[in-house]
Amino acid sequence: MSDKNEINEIDPVSEILEDDENASSEITEDVSKAPDENIAPESDLPDTVEEKNLFARSDTLGGNLSFGADDDILSDTQDALDESSLGIEVRGGDNSDNEEKEKVKEIVKEKIVKERGVTVRSFSFTIIYVMVVVVLALLLAFYLITRANDAFGFQKFPKGTPTEETMVTVTIDNPNMSLDELSKLLHEAGAIKYPEFFEFYVKLKNDGEFGLKKGTYTFSAANNYDVILSFLDPVPPRETIWITIPEGYTTDDIIELFVSKGIGTKEGFYDAIENAEFDYWFLKPLTNENMHDERFYRLDGYLYPDTYLFYTNSSEKAVLDKILRNFNAKFAREYEARCKELGITVDEAMILASMIQAEAKYAADFEFVSAVFHNRLKKKSEFPKFESDVTLQYYFRHVEGAVHAEITKEDLDLDSQYNTRKYPGFTPGPICSPSLTAIKAALYPADQNFYYFISKSNGYLVYSKTYEEHVMYSSMSPEELLKVDQKLFGDDEYDENI
Repeated sequence: MSDKNEINEIDPVSEILEDDENASSEITEDVSKAPDENIAPESDLPDTVEEKNLFARSDTLGGNLSFGADDDILSDTQDALDESSLGIEVRGGDNSDNEEKEKVKEIVKEKIVKERGVTVRSFSFTIIYVMVVVVLALLLAFYLITRANDAFGFQKFPKGTPTEETMVTVTIDNPNMSLDELSKLLHEAGAIKYPEFFEFYVKLKNDGEFGLKKGTYTFSAANNYDVILSFLDPVPPRETIWITIPEGYTTDDIIELFVSKGIGTKEGFYDAIENAEFDYWFLKPLTNENMHDERFYRLDGYLYPDTYLFYTNSSEKAVLDKILRNFNAKFAREYEARCKELGITVDEAMILASMIQAEAKYAADFEFVSAVFHNRLKKKSEFPKFESDVTLQYYFRHVEGAVHAEITKEDLDLDSQYNTRKYPGFTPGPICSPSLTAIKAALYPADQNFYYFISKSNGYLVYSKTYEEHVMYSSMSPEELLKVDQKLFGDDEYDENI
Protein backbone atom coordinates (compact mmCIF):
# COMPACT_ATOMS: atom_id res chain seq x y z
CA MET A 1 0.00 0.00 0.00
CA SER A 2 2.80 2.43 0.82
CA ASP A 3 4.45 1.81 -2.58
CA LYS A 4 1.25 2.49 -4.42
CA ASN A 5 0.60 5.69 -2.50
CA GLU A 6 4.13 6.84 -3.16
CA ILE A 7 3.61 6.46 -6.89
CA ASN A 8 0.32 8.38 -6.77
CA GLU A 9 1.94 11.23 -4.88
CA ILE A 10 4.68 11.82 -7.46
CA ASP A 11 2.68 10.93 -10.62
CA PRO A 12 0.30 13.81 -11.61
CA VAL A 13 -0.52 12.19 -14.96
CA SER A 14 -2.79 9.53 -13.50
CA GLU A 15 -4.70 12.14 -11.55
CA ILE A 16 -5.12 14.28 -14.66
CA LEU A 17 -6.28 11.29 -16.68
CA GLU A 18 -8.81 10.37 -14.03
CA ASP A 19 -10.17 13.91 -14.08
CA ASP A 20 -10.02 14.16 -17.86
CA GLU A 21 -13.68 14.84 -18.35
CA ASN A 22 -13.76 17.53 -15.66
CA ALA A 23 -10.62 19.21 -16.99
CA SER A 24 -12.03 19.28 -20.48
CA SER A 25 -15.25 20.87 -19.34
CA GLU A 26 -13.37 23.43 -17.26
CA ILE A 27 -11.19 24.41 -20.24
CA THR A 28 -14.24 24.71 -22.44
CA GLU A 29 -15.91 26.89 -19.85
CA ASP A 30 -12.79 29.08 -19.49
CA VAL A 31 -12.57 29.61 -23.22
CA SER A 32 -16.22 30.56 -23.45
CA LYS A 33 -15.70 33.14 -20.69
CA ALA A 34 -12.54 34.60 -22.23
CA PRO A 35 -12.76 38.10 -23.80
CA ASP A 36 -13.18 38.23 -27.58
CA GLU A 37 -9.66 39.52 -28.14
CA ASN A 38 -8.19 36.43 -26.47
CA ILE A 39 -10.08 33.94 -28.59
CA ALA A 40 -7.79 32.15 -31.01
CA PRO A 41 -8.41 32.44 -34.77
CA GLU A 42 -10.84 29.89 -36.13
CA SER A 43 -8.10 28.23 -38.19
CA ASP A 44 -6.17 27.42 -34.96
CA LEU A 45 -9.06 25.78 -33.10
CA PRO A 46 -9.56 21.99 -32.94
CA ASP A 47 -11.75 20.60 -35.69
CA THR A 48 -13.35 17.70 -33.79
CA VAL A 49 -14.47 16.86 -30.26
CA GLU A 50 -11.63 14.38 -29.99
CA GLU A 51 -9.08 17.03 -30.94
CA LYS A 52 -10.69 19.42 -28.52
CA ASN A 53 -10.31 16.99 -25.64
CA LEU A 54 -6.76 16.18 -26.65
CA PHE A 55 -5.80 19.85 -26.75
CA ALA A 56 -7.42 20.41 -23.41
CA ARG A 57 -5.53 17.47 -22.00
CA SER A 58 -2.29 18.68 -23.52
CA ASP A 59 -2.72 22.05 -21.84
CA THR A 60 -3.30 20.35 -18.52
CA LEU A 61 -0.27 18.15 -19.06
CA GLY A 62 2.23 20.70 -20.12
CA GLY A 63 0.81 24.09 -21.07
CA ASN A 64 0.77 25.61 -24.52
CA LEU A 65 1.85 23.31 -27.41
CA SER A 66 1.46 25.83 -30.28
CA PHE A 67 4.49 26.70 -32.44
CA GLY A 68 5.44 29.69 -34.58
CA ALA A 69 5.57 29.39 -38.36
CA ASP A 70 9.23 30.34 -38.30
CA ASP A 71 10.25 27.40 -36.06
CA ASP A 72 11.85 24.36 -37.57
CA ILE A 73 8.98 21.92 -38.03
CA LEU A 74 10.71 18.68 -37.10
CA SER A 75 13.18 19.59 -34.39
CA ASP A 76 11.10 22.23 -32.58
CA THR A 77 7.95 20.13 -32.64
CA GLN A 78 9.86 17.20 -31.22
CA ASP A 79 11.33 19.43 -28.49
CA ALA A 80 7.99 21.02 -27.71
CA LEU A 81 6.32 17.69 -27.32
CA ASP A 82 9.13 16.00 -25.46
CA GLU A 83 8.02 14.62 -22.14
CA SER A 84 10.64 16.54 -20.23
CA SER A 85 9.51 19.81 -21.78
CA LEU A 86 5.99 19.04 -20.61
CA GLY A 87 7.32 18.68 -17.09
CA ILE A 88 5.95 15.15 -16.79
CA GLU A 89 7.72 12.12 -15.49
CA VAL A 90 5.74 8.99 -16.22
CA ARG A 91 6.08 6.14 -13.78
CA GLY A 92 3.72 3.41 -14.62
CA GLY A 93 0.18 3.76 -15.90
CA ASP A 94 -1.21 2.25 -19.09
CA ASN A 95 -0.26 3.14 -22.67
CA SER A 96 -3.37 5.24 -23.32
CA ASP A 97 -1.60 8.33 -21.99
CA ASN A 98 1.24 7.94 -24.46
CA GLU A 99 -1.16 7.34 -27.33
CA GLU A 100 -3.08 10.48 -26.52
CA LYS A 101 0.12 12.50 -26.37
CA GLU A 102 1.14 11.13 -29.75
CA LYS A 103 -2.19 12.23 -31.16
CA VAL A 104 -1.57 15.70 -29.78
CA LYS A 105 1.83 15.72 -31.45
CA GLU A 106 0.39 14.75 -34.81
CA ILE A 107 -2.35 17.39 -34.67
CA VAL A 108 0.08 20.14 -33.72
CA LYS A 109 2.54 19.08 -36.41
CA GLU A 110 -0.24 19.17 -38.98
CA LYS A 111 -1.18 22.74 -37.95
CA ILE A 112 2.44 23.89 -38.21
CA VAL A 113 2.87 22.32 -41.64
CA LYS A 114 -0.21 24.18 -42.90
CA GLU A 115 1.13 27.51 -41.61
CA ARG A 116 4.54 26.86 -43.12
CA GLY A 117 2.87 25.97 -46.45
CA VAL A 118 1.24 29.42 -46.68
CA THR A 119 4.60 31.09 -46.08
CA VAL A 120 6.30 28.95 -48.70
CA ARG A 121 3.61 29.69 -51.30
CA SER A 122 3.86 33.44 -50.65
CA PHE A 123 7.62 33.33 -50.96
CA SER A 124 7.36 31.30 -54.19
CA PHE A 125 4.96 33.82 -55.73
CA THR A 126 7.37 36.66 -54.89
CA ILE A 127 10.24 34.81 -56.54
CA ILE A 128 8.17 34.15 -59.67
CA TYR A 129 7.03 37.80 -59.88
CA VAL A 130 10.60 39.08 -59.59
CA MET A 131 11.76 36.62 -62.25
CA VAL A 132 9.01 37.74 -64.66
CA VAL A 133 9.93 41.41 -64.18
CA VAL A 134 13.60 40.67 -64.74
CA VAL A 135 12.89 38.64 -67.88
CA LEU A 136 10.67 41.38 -69.34
CA ALA A 137 13.30 44.01 -68.57
CA LEU A 138 15.95 41.92 -70.26
CA LEU A 139 13.76 41.39 -73.32
CA LEU A 140 13.06 45.13 -73.59
CA ALA A 141 16.74 45.94 -73.18
CA PHE A 142 17.61 43.39 -75.85
CA TYR A 143 15.03 44.86 -78.22
CA LEU A 144 16.27 48.43 -77.77
CA ILE A 145 19.96 47.55 -77.94
CA THR A 146 19.65 45.46 -81.11
CA ARG A 147 17.60 48.16 -82.87
CA ALA A 148 19.95 50.91 -81.77
CA ASN A 149 22.95 48.92 -83.00
CA ASP A 150 21.27 48.55 -86.39
CA ALA A 151 20.28 52.24 -86.62
CA PHE A 152 23.62 53.71 -85.51
CA GLY A 153 25.92 51.04 -86.90
CA PHE A 154 27.13 49.79 -83.51
CA GLN A 155 28.58 46.28 -83.68
CA LYS A 156 26.53 45.33 -86.73
CA PHE A 157 29.39 42.91 -87.43
CA PRO A 158 31.62 41.34 -84.78
CA LYS A 159 34.89 42.42 -86.35
CA GLY A 160 33.62 45.94 -86.91
CA THR A 161 35.46 46.26 -90.21
CA PRO A 162 33.56 46.08 -93.52
CA THR A 163 34.59 43.18 -95.74
CA GLU A 164 33.39 41.85 -99.07
CA GLU A 165 30.90 39.75 -97.15
CA THR A 166 29.32 42.85 -95.59
CA MET A 167 28.93 44.76 -98.88
CA VAL A 168 25.40 44.96 -100.27
CA THR A 169 23.96 46.09 -103.58
CA VAL A 170 20.69 47.99 -103.84
CA THR A 171 18.94 48.93 -107.08
CA ILE A 172 16.51 51.85 -107.09
CA ASP A 173 14.12 51.53 -110.04
CA ASN A 174 11.44 53.84 -108.68
CA PRO A 175 12.79 56.99 -106.95
CA ASN A 176 9.23 57.78 -105.79
CA MET A 177 8.80 54.56 -103.84
CA SER A 178 7.21 54.75 -100.41
CA LEU A 179 9.08 54.44 -97.12
CA ASP A 180 7.56 50.99 -96.59
CA GLU A 181 8.80 49.82 -100.00
CA LEU A 182 12.29 51.22 -99.33
CA SER A 183 12.57 49.51 -95.93
CA LYS A 184 11.59 46.16 -97.44
CA LEU A 185 14.10 46.63 -100.27
CA LEU A 186 16.96 47.42 -97.88
CA HIS A 187 16.02 44.52 -95.61
CA GLU A 188 15.98 42.04 -98.48
CA ALA A 189 19.38 43.33 -99.60
CA GLY A 190 20.80 42.84 -96.10
CA ALA A 191 21.50 46.53 -95.51
CA ILE A 192 19.23 46.72 -92.46
CA LYS A 193 17.97 44.09 -90.01
CA TYR A 194 14.79 45.69 -88.72
CA PRO A 195 12.67 47.36 -91.41
CA GLU A 196 9.96 48.49 -88.98
CA PHE A 197 12.54 50.33 -86.85
CA PHE A 198 14.07 51.87 -89.98
CA GLU A 199 10.66 53.34 -90.86
CA PHE A 200 10.22 54.64 -87.31
CA TYR A 201 13.68 56.25 -87.42
CA VAL A 202 13.08 58.03 -90.74
CA LYS A 203 9.66 59.28 -89.61
CA LEU A 204 11.06 60.51 -86.31
CA LYS A 205 14.11 62.26 -87.72
CA ASN A 206 13.04 63.38 -91.19
CA ASP A 207 9.23 63.54 -90.86
CA GLY A 208 9.10 60.50 -93.15
CA GLU A 209 10.76 62.37 -96.00
CA PHE A 210 13.76 61.03 -97.93
CA GLY A 211 15.32 61.40 -101.34
CA LEU A 212 16.15 58.66 -103.84
CA LYS A 213 17.88 58.67 -107.17
CA LYS A 214 17.43 55.96 -109.75
CA GLY A 215 20.46 53.66 -110.02
CA THR A 216 22.42 50.77 -108.49
CA TYR A 217 24.43 51.35 -105.33
CA THR A 218 26.97 49.21 -103.48
CA PHE A 219 27.93 50.00 -99.90
CA SER A 220 28.73 48.35 -96.58
CA ALA A 221 25.82 47.06 -94.54
CA ALA A 222 27.79 48.07 -91.45
CA ASN A 223 26.82 51.70 -92.08
CA ASN A 224 24.18 53.47 -90.01
CA TYR A 225 20.81 54.51 -91.38
CA ASP A 226 21.84 58.09 -92.21
CA VAL A 227 24.85 56.96 -94.23
CA ILE A 228 22.75 54.38 -96.09
CA LEU A 229 20.21 57.06 -97.05
CA SER A 230 22.99 59.35 -98.21
CA PHE A 231 24.26 56.64 -100.57
CA LEU A 232 20.79 56.36 -102.12
CA ASP A 233 20.47 60.13 -102.61
CA PRO A 234 23.83 61.21 -104.08
CA VAL A 235 22.67 64.74 -104.89
CA PRO A 236 23.39 68.13 -103.38
CA PRO A 237 21.27 69.05 -100.34
CA ARG A 238 17.66 69.54 -101.32
CA GLU A 239 16.41 73.06 -101.76
CA THR A 240 13.66 74.33 -99.52
CA ILE A 241 10.88 76.82 -100.07
CA TRP A 242 8.49 78.72 -97.80
CA ILE A 243 4.85 78.55 -98.86
CA THR A 244 1.93 80.40 -97.26
CA ILE A 245 -1.62 79.08 -97.56
CA PRO A 246 -3.96 82.06 -97.10
CA GLU A 247 -7.02 81.79 -94.88
CA GLY A 248 -10.15 80.94 -96.85
CA TYR A 249 -8.33 79.15 -99.68
CA THR A 250 -10.23 76.26 -101.23
CA THR A 251 -8.64 72.88 -101.86
CA ASP A 252 -8.41 73.75 -105.57
CA ASP A 253 -6.62 76.99 -104.68
CA ILE A 254 -4.13 75.11 -102.49
CA ILE A 255 -3.36 72.53 -105.19
CA GLU A 256 -2.77 75.27 -107.75
CA LEU A 257 -0.51 77.10 -105.27
CA PHE A 258 1.82 74.15 -104.75
CA VAL A 259 1.95 73.19 -108.40
CA SER A 260 2.81 76.79 -109.28
CA LYS A 261 5.74 76.58 -106.84
CA GLY A 262 7.05 73.46 -108.57
CA ILE A 263 5.90 70.96 -105.93
CA GLY A 264 3.89 67.97 -107.16
CA THR A 265 1.27 67.73 -109.87
CA LYS A 266 -2.49 68.22 -109.88
CA GLU A 267 -3.04 64.55 -110.56
CA GLY A 268 -0.68 63.62 -107.75
CA PHE A 269 -2.52 65.84 -105.29
CA TYR A 270 -5.93 64.57 -106.42
CA ASP A 271 -4.83 60.99 -105.84
CA ALA A 272 -3.19 61.67 -102.47
CA ILE A 273 -6.18 63.66 -101.19
CA GLU A 274 -8.63 60.89 -101.99
CA ASN A 275 -6.58 57.72 -101.52
CA ALA A 276 -3.51 58.28 -99.33
CA GLU A 277 -3.69 57.02 -95.76
CA PHE A 278 -3.26 59.60 -93.02
CA ASP A 279 -3.32 58.54 -89.38
CA TYR A 280 -5.28 61.39 -87.79
CA TRP A 281 -8.31 60.98 -85.55
CA PHE A 282 -10.38 63.70 -87.24
CA LEU A 283 -10.14 61.96 -90.62
CA LYS A 284 -11.28 58.54 -89.46
CA PRO A 285 -15.03 59.32 -89.86
CA LEU A 286 -14.41 60.55 -93.43
CA THR A 287 -14.85 57.21 -95.19
CA ASN A 288 -16.55 56.60 -98.51
CA GLU A 289 -19.50 55.16 -96.61
CA ASN A 290 -19.88 58.22 -94.36
CA MET A 291 -19.13 61.05 -96.77
CA HIS A 292 -21.80 62.61 -98.97
CA ASP A 293 -21.55 61.56 -102.61
CA GLU A 294 -21.40 65.18 -103.74
CA ARG A 295 -18.45 66.11 -101.51
CA PHE A 296 -15.70 67.47 -103.75
CA TYR A 297 -12.60 66.59 -101.70
CA ARG A 298 -12.12 64.38 -98.67
CA LEU A 299 -9.69 66.89 -97.10
CA ASP A 300 -11.85 69.96 -97.72
CA GLY A 301 -11.53 72.25 -94.71
CA TYR A 302 -8.62 70.42 -93.07
CA LEU A 303 -5.69 71.86 -95.07
CA TYR A 304 -4.85 74.39 -92.40
CA PRO A 305 -3.88 77.88 -93.62
CA ASP A 306 -0.40 78.76 -92.39
CA THR A 307 3.18 79.31 -93.55
CA TYR A 308 5.20 76.13 -94.16
CA LEU A 309 8.73 75.16 -95.13
CA PHE A 310 8.90 72.39 -97.74
CA TYR A 311 11.55 70.60 -99.76
CA THR A 312 11.15 71.53 -103.38
CA ASN A 313 11.01 67.84 -104.32
CA SER A 314 8.54 66.85 -101.58
CA SER A 315 5.92 64.31 -102.56
CA GLU A 316 2.26 65.28 -102.60
CA LYS A 317 1.54 62.99 -99.66
CA ALA A 318 4.41 64.49 -97.63
CA VAL A 319 3.04 67.99 -98.28
CA LEU A 320 -0.49 67.05 -97.23
CA ASP A 321 0.74 65.17 -94.18
CA LYS A 322 2.66 68.18 -92.89
CA ILE A 323 -0.40 70.41 -93.32
CA LEU A 324 -2.69 67.90 -91.61
CA ARG A 325 -0.22 67.51 -88.77
CA ASN A 326 -0.43 71.25 -88.21
CA PHE A 327 -4.24 71.11 -88.15
CA ASN A 328 -4.02 68.29 -85.61
CA ALA A 329 -1.85 70.49 -83.40
CA LYS A 330 -4.17 73.49 -83.73
CA PHE A 331 -7.53 71.72 -83.30
CA ALA A 332 -7.38 70.80 -79.62
CA ARG A 333 -9.22 67.71 -78.44
CA GLU A 334 -11.30 69.96 -76.18
CA TYR A 335 -12.89 71.28 -79.37
CA GLU A 336 -14.14 67.77 -80.08
CA ALA A 337 -15.88 67.77 -76.69
CA ARG A 338 -17.35 71.17 -77.50
CA CYS A 339 -18.80 69.78 -80.74
CA LYS A 340 -20.59 67.11 -78.72
CA GLU A 341 -22.02 69.79 -76.42
CA LEU A 342 -23.38 71.61 -79.46
CA GLY A 343 -24.79 68.40 -80.92
CA ILE A 344 -22.70 68.55 -84.11
CA THR A 345 -19.83 66.53 -85.54
CA VAL A 346 -16.31 67.83 -86.03
CA ASP A 347 -16.90 67.88 -89.78
CA GLU A 348 -20.08 69.93 -89.33
CA ALA A 349 -18.15 72.35 -87.11
CA MET A 350 -15.59 72.71 -89.91
CA ILE A 351 -18.41 73.34 -92.40
CA LEU A 352 -19.72 76.16 -90.19
CA ALA A 353 -16.21 77.57 -89.73
CA SER A 354 -15.63 77.56 -93.50
CA MET A 355 -18.95 79.34 -94.11
CA ILE A 356 -18.09 81.93 -91.45
CA GLN A 357 -14.66 82.45 -93.02
CA ALA A 358 -16.21 82.95 -96.48
CA GLU A 359 -19.10 85.16 -95.36
CA ALA A 360 -17.23 87.60 -93.09
CA LYS A 361 -14.44 89.75 -94.46
CA TYR A 362 -13.27 90.77 -91.01
CA ALA A 363 -12.66 88.65 -87.91
CA ALA A 364 -14.76 91.08 -85.87
CA ASP A 365 -17.85 89.63 -87.54
CA PHE A 366 -16.99 85.95 -87.11
CA GLU A 367 -18.78 85.25 -83.82
CA PHE A 368 -21.90 87.15 -84.93
CA VAL A 369 -22.17 85.27 -88.21
CA SER A 370 -21.74 82.12 -86.15
CA ALA A 371 -24.63 83.24 -83.93
CA VAL A 372 -26.88 83.56 -86.99
CA PHE A 373 -26.08 80.00 -88.15
CA HIS A 374 -26.41 78.47 -84.68
CA ASN A 375 -29.69 80.26 -84.02
CA ARG A 376 -31.07 78.83 -87.25
CA LEU A 377 -29.93 75.36 -86.24
CA LYS A 378 -31.78 75.73 -82.95
CA LYS A 379 -35.00 76.71 -84.73
CA LYS A 380 -35.02 74.41 -87.71
CA SER A 381 -38.81 74.50 -87.95
CA GLU A 382 -38.69 78.27 -88.61
CA PHE A 383 -35.27 78.46 -90.28
CA PRO A 384 -34.54 75.09 -91.96
CA LYS A 385 -31.98 76.56 -94.38
CA PHE A 386 -28.75 78.49 -93.92
CA GLU A 387 -29.51 80.54 -97.09
CA SER A 388 -25.84 81.35 -97.59
CA ASP A 389 -24.65 82.48 -101.03
CA VAL A 390 -21.01 81.53 -100.35
CA THR A 391 -21.88 77.84 -100.56
CA LEU A 392 -23.25 78.36 -104.06
CA GLN A 393 -20.14 80.28 -105.05
CA TYR A 394 -17.96 77.40 -103.87
CA TYR A 395 -19.87 75.11 -106.21
CA PHE A 396 -19.35 77.48 -109.16
CA ARG A 397 -15.66 77.92 -108.28
CA HIS A 398 -15.05 74.18 -108.31
CA VAL A 399 -17.29 73.12 -111.22
CA GLU A 400 -17.03 76.14 -113.51
CA GLY A 401 -13.62 77.45 -112.41
CA ALA A 402 -14.86 80.88 -111.28
CA VAL A 403 -17.44 82.46 -108.99
CA HIS A 404 -20.45 84.33 -110.33
CA ALA A 405 -20.41 88.11 -110.14
CA GLU A 406 -24.03 88.02 -108.97
CA ILE A 407 -26.35 85.26 -107.82
CA THR A 408 -29.23 85.02 -110.30
CA LYS A 409 -32.65 83.43 -109.96
CA GLU A 410 -31.42 80.62 -112.16
CA ASP A 411 -28.49 80.10 -109.79
CA LEU A 412 -30.91 79.75 -106.88
CA ASP A 413 -32.58 76.82 -108.64
CA LEU A 414 -29.32 74.87 -108.82
CA ASP A 415 -29.92 71.23 -107.88
CA SER A 416 -27.02 70.71 -105.49
CA GLN A 417 -26.61 70.19 -101.76
CA TYR A 418 -24.20 73.13 -101.88
CA ASN A 419 -27.24 75.30 -102.65
CA THR A 420 -28.27 76.23 -99.10
CA ARG A 421 -30.91 78.56 -100.52
CA LYS A 422 -32.76 75.46 -101.76
CA TYR A 423 -31.71 72.57 -99.51
CA PRO A 424 -31.80 72.51 -95.70
CA GLY A 425 -28.99 71.46 -93.43
CA PHE A 426 -25.24 71.30 -93.91
CA THR A 427 -23.37 71.21 -97.19
CA PRO A 428 -21.62 67.94 -98.15
CA GLY A 429 -18.35 69.30 -96.77
CA PRO A 430 -16.42 72.47 -95.80
CA ILE A 431 -16.18 75.07 -98.57
CA CYS A 432 -12.71 76.42 -97.70
CA SER A 433 -9.85 76.15 -95.20
CA PRO A 434 -10.87 78.31 -92.23
CA SER A 435 -8.56 80.04 -89.79
CA LEU A 436 -8.34 79.07 -86.14
CA THR A 437 -10.29 82.25 -85.30
CA ALA A 438 -13.14 81.10 -87.53
CA ILE A 439 -13.03 77.62 -86.02
CA LYS A 440 -13.30 79.03 -82.50
CA ALA A 441 -16.16 81.30 -83.60
CA ALA A 442 -18.01 78.27 -84.97
CA LEU A 443 -17.66 76.55 -81.60
CA TYR A 444 -18.34 79.61 -79.43
CA PRO A 445 -20.87 81.90 -81.15
CA ALA A 446 -21.84 85.30 -79.79
CA ASP A 447 -24.82 85.41 -77.46
CA GLN A 448 -27.00 87.41 -79.85
CA ASN A 449 -30.51 86.78 -81.15
CA PHE A 450 -29.66 87.35 -84.85
CA TYR A 451 -31.12 85.38 -87.75
CA TYR A 452 -30.10 87.50 -90.76
CA PHE A 453 -27.19 89.60 -91.97
CA ILE A 454 -26.33 91.65 -95.02
CA SER A 455 -22.99 93.00 -96.16
CA LYS A 456 -22.07 96.64 -96.43
CA SER A 457 -19.98 97.87 -99.31
CA ASN A 458 -16.98 98.16 -96.97
CA GLY A 459 -17.19 94.47 -96.10
CA TYR A 460 -18.67 94.76 -92.63
CA LEU A 461 -22.05 93.20 -91.89
CA VAL A 462 -25.39 94.47 -90.61
CA TYR A 463 -27.45 92.02 -88.55
CA SER A 464 -31.20 91.60 -88.10
CA LYS A 465 -33.33 89.85 -85.52
CA THR A 466 -36.48 89.82 -87.64
CA TYR A 467 -37.31 89.36 -91.28
CA GLU A 468 -38.79 92.85 -91.42
CA GLU A 469 -35.51 94.39 -90.31
CA HIS A 470 -33.66 92.33 -92.86
CA VAL A 471 -35.98 93.44 -95.68
CA MET A 472 -35.51 97.05 -94.63
CA TYR A 473 -31.71 96.78 -94.75
CA SER A 474 -31.84 94.84 -98.00
CA SER A 475 -33.84 97.61 -99.68
CA MET A 476 -31.26 100.25 -98.85
CA SER A 477 -28.70 101.41 -101.37
CA PRO A 478 -25.03 100.64 -100.66
CA GLU A 479 -24.53 104.27 -99.66
CA GLU A 480 -27.49 104.21 -97.26
CA LEU A 481 -26.46 100.87 -95.83
CA LEU A 482 -22.96 102.17 -95.28
CA LYS A 483 -24.42 104.89 -93.04
CA VAL A 484 -26.31 102.43 -90.86
CA ASP A 485 -25.12 102.90 -87.28
CA GLN A 486 -25.97 99.75 -85.33
CA LYS A 487 -26.05 100.19 -81.58
CA LEU A 488 -26.45 96.49 -80.84
CA PHE A 489 -23.05 95.44 -79.58
CA GLY A 490 -21.74 98.10 -77.23
CA ASP A 491 -18.84 100.46 -77.83
CA ASP A 492 -16.22 97.82 -77.09
CA GLU A 493 -17.59 95.28 -79.53
CA TYR A 494 -18.46 97.23 -82.62
CA ASP A 495 -17.11 100.39 -84.27
CA GLU A 496 -19.85 103.04 -84.40
CA ASN A 497 -18.44 104.29 -87.73
CA ILE A 498 -18.92 100.94 -89.46
